[in-house]
Amino acid sequence: AKVDANLASVAAAAGFDISKAVATRDALEFLIAVFNDPMTEPKLRVDSAKAVVPYQHAKKGEGGKKDAQQEAAKRAASKFGAPPPAPRLAASGGKKL
Repeated sequence: AKVDANLASVAAAAGFDISKAVATRDALEFLIAVFNDPMTEPKLRVDSAKAVVPYQHAKKGEGGKKDAQQEAAKRAASKFGAPPPAPRLAASGGKKL
């Protein structure tokens, strides 16, 4: 991909090799490339890492009431093992099935 000369000079001033990031059109991949580049200015790496964190790691407690209730139900259900099978209908209208 062709790199704009002005963009390349700004990136070079920040210590970032823009040619590595131009290979992708995805903003998240670009930010990941920035903070993984050891030649990039440390402040720029930290800022890009801060921007990426919410997409890679959910906040503790984030998810809402329904998610918490569902998780609590799973934990409670696992304490008692598998539920017994549902009862079968043995007769209907006085006739065996």
